Amino acid sequence: MSPKPAADPNCVWLTFTHPAWRKSIVNWEATAARMVANLRVAMADHVGDPLWRNLVSRLRAVSPEFAELWDRHTIAQVEDSGVRTIRNAIVGELHFEVSNTWLAPRSGHRLQVFAPADSETERRLASLVSRAPHLRPAP
Repeated sequence: MSPKPAADPNCVWLTFTHPAWRKSIVNWEATAARMVANLRVAMADHVGDPLWRNLVSRLRAVSPEFAELWDRHTIAQVEDSGVRTIRNAIVGELHFEVSNTWLAPRSGHRLQVFAPADSETERRLASLVSRAPHLRPAP
């Protein structure tokens, strides 16, 4: 995970500060707790990095929920794969098989791929693309 200033937010920042993003998260409480536990593990490799410390400080200042989760001191490694569900305001719930590929040891950088987990998700994604012509592949 790469900490970014609020003007260029990351998923953790959005989870705790952006109401529309929050609504898209199915089972917000468990997801938020997992994200904070993952962040705490990643912090071990960036203890002296002021950008990482600043991210945590800013999140604690703007989100009592983040502060409460951070103060639990729970840790969890990012899972290599799993199923995630996202709630889309237009088409409803979308289910994805998620896989993580680490780009370099201890870099914190990873490629995360979301693939539709079922035919209904594929249908709903096609519906979204049909509503947004700019997302369609070029001929």
